[in-house]
Amino acid sequence: MTTKITWDIDNLHRVTETGFVYRIEFTVYGEDDPYKWNLKGEVDLDKPDTLVPYSDITKSLALKWVQDKLNAANAKDATRNPSSKQLEDAVTRELRERIKPTTAKGKPWS
Repeated sequence: MTTKITWDIDNLHRVTETGFVYRIEFTVYGEDDPYKWNLKGEVDLDKPDTLVPYSDITKSLALKWVQDKLNAANAKDATRNPSSKQLEDAVTRELRERIKPTTAKGKPWS
């Protein structure tokens, strides 16, 4: 059982006049064939001193912003803010539970 974790950017929210991206919607995907699970989230960004031109923003840069923001928030308040690693671990745990359930419901009679 090997879980593959991937991240994707679903949407960027920006100020059209300046190109400032102030919010990013993202998804953390997990797959352990044939099982799949994902978590969606969003982060709000602080306006930097120097803006990256909107047309120069890449998926990898946006993912870095998301993960940096998550990890910084986690460092300040770990009880309320999961780190990027904790989100990946949550997806992995859910997949493991689907593959080999530790709980079940039902009745022993028909």
